[in-house]
Amino acid sequence: MRAFIAIPCPGELKAEMEEAQKKIKGFGDLKNVAPDNIHLTLRFLGEIDVEQVEGIIRALEGIKKEGGFEVCIKGVGAFPGPGSARVLWAGVEKGDKELQELHESVGCALLPFGFAREDGFSSHYTLARVKHLRDRDGLRKVLDEYKEKTFGCFQADGFCLMKSELRRTGPVYCVIKEFRL
Repeated sequence: MRAFIAIPCPGELKAEMEEAQKKIKGFGDLKNVAPDNIHLTLRFLGEIDVEQVEGIIRALEGIKKEGGFEVCIKGVGAFPGPGSARVLWAGVEKGDKELQELHESVGCALLPFGFAREDGFSSHYTLARVKHLRDRDGLRKVLDEYKEKTFGCFQADGFCLMKSELRRTGPVYCVIKEFRL
């Protein structure tokens, strides 16, 4: 089973992100993330054995952060950069420190299952994946236009263990288990 751990994007913020997706779509061969699939990945697990799921759930249930924390999404950028974009994202302005800590807690909980620690975590919501970029200057202008765009804030009071099923029409995500903070 293909799995990951994520914080879904609240519905009211998805509409704002969808507007940004429309603006960037024409600059090359891009695959926008379906609005229902927009999420912040805390940890990608890849293929896991179904037998591991119960143990992973028990380990993740031990993660607590009293009352959750506020996350504010602001700005659009590109990994590794605008000139060689592979991923276009909406950034996290507020809550980044807490997300870093949560990422670390998830990583520690997964160590007994053979998952190594991950360095270089960057809190973001993926908007699109870039296969080929045709108009770098146009993309730079839109990224500049959206650099200060505030998409909104929400209370992150939980995270999910998710299953990803790859289909011809794109991935379908299903919640395996939701964890409250």
